[in-house]
Amino acid sequence: MDDFLYGTSDLGGNIHQSELNLQIKTYPNPVSNEVNILIQGLVKTKINIDLHDINGRKVKSFDNIFTDEGGYTKLDITDIPSGIWVIKIASENENYYSKIIKQ
Repeated sequence: MDDFLYGTSDLGGNIHQSELNLQIKTYPNPVSNEVNILIQGLVKTKINIDLHDINGRKVKSFDNIFTDEGGYTKLDITDIPSGIWVIKIASENENYYSKIIKQ
């Protein structure tokens, strides 16, 4: 499992450490068709997830995703080509980032 990079970014692109005590994991990594995201501390919470290529371009969005009772959600990325991708999770007050490798 990979840990997320926690934080928010301001308009200057500076990343600030999260004030929330969240434990966020992505797995498996490398991933084939589905990536699991575990967000302990955001139970039954609405989040938006964006998938960015290595150059920062947003290529796919998953809007209004809800975590379940365990803070878990799953994304189908079957249509995404192989390569290195950055997942951005946006909750109400913070953004979280993780790198995944799609096989």
